[in-house]
Amino acid sequence: MARIAWQIVVYLLGLLWVLSGGTARAESKIVRRGDLTMEQARIIARARSEVTRGVRYSSTWQLQPDRGACTDLVVRALRAGDIDLQRLVHEDIMALPGAYGITRPDPMIDHRRVSTLLVFFERNGIALSTDPHEVNEFQPGDVVFFGPRRHVGIVSDKIGRRGLPLVFENGGPRAIESDSLDRRPILGHFRGVNRTTWR
Repeated sequence: MARIAWQIVVYLLGLLWVLSGGTARAESKIVRRGDLTMEQARIIARARSEVTRGVRYSSTWQLQPDRGACTDLVVRALRAGDIDLQRLVHEDIMALPGAYGITRPDPMIDHRRVSTLLVFFERNGIALSTDPHEVNEFQPGDVVFFGPRRHVGIVSDKIGRRGLPLVFENGGPRAIESDSLDRRPILGHFRGVNRTTWR
């Protein structure tokens, strides 16, 4: 009985803290960056919708709107900014398949592989700093590749409590907007493709 009473007290204290503005004070440490271009705003809005819709992680090749992997989040977000990675990656593979190590191109799958996207951006993107502490180098909508296990995400328009830009990613169980920019080695950081950029 005493344990139940203690749990009720802890719950009520937590509730009072939230109602008194505790959450608002904690969230106030996360700030938005302004002055987004139209392309950046669309990319960010689409990436954020993956989070708000609770898109679940799935590495299967059968694509569903409520499921996806890290590459699917990036492909969907950039498509909203008029960058069709599915088409662009396939065209680049067909132009130079040896660069990708692909013998049988598949336009339905190739753009959904992190290793393929990394090669594509190295060939066609605008490469930028891989030092996560150069905060101003990481603009909203930028694509960032992480290692050692290959992973990719989109830079958010929010700065986290530690002063680093947040990252949209889906490594499971669901898509998130996280303070993870410096938690893994950065393999590549890119803005735009084919020499077009929003900054």
